[in-house]
Amino acid sequence: MDIVKIVAFAFCGLIVVLLLKSLKSEYGLWVSVALGSILAVYVLGYLAQMLSQVESVWTRIGGSTELLGILIRIIGIAYLCEITSALCRESGALALAGQVTLAGKLGILFTGFPVLMELINFIMELGE
Repeated sequence: MDIVKIVAFAFCGLIVVLLLKSLKSEYGLWVSVALGSILAVYVLGYLAQMLSQVESVWTRIGGSTELLGILIRIIGIAYLCEITSALCRESGALALAGQVTLAGKLGILFTGFPVLMELINFIMELGE
């Protein structure tokens, strides 16, 4: 991933957003959302490559593919909620941003519950 391109694009976009916000604030918000979406699509293009590398390492160390799936879902929930929360904060909807953050934390908790159960079972087996 070419981080220099991403940073340069974001910096140029920030300048445009700040200039537009001084003229009309809603234009700055829409441009900010559009630029964020473009960056997200660009970065998501590398997702399949990253997932295949993580999966190969995970299978080499003998990890369960079920646990890897749970881990990937948890990371996805965290990123989606962070992006959504940041957009809500940017638009001034602080209460909505807080609720999205709370929903993300609960989603991570419920998604990771099978991992917790497996850990409890492992601890109980050690005690026997």
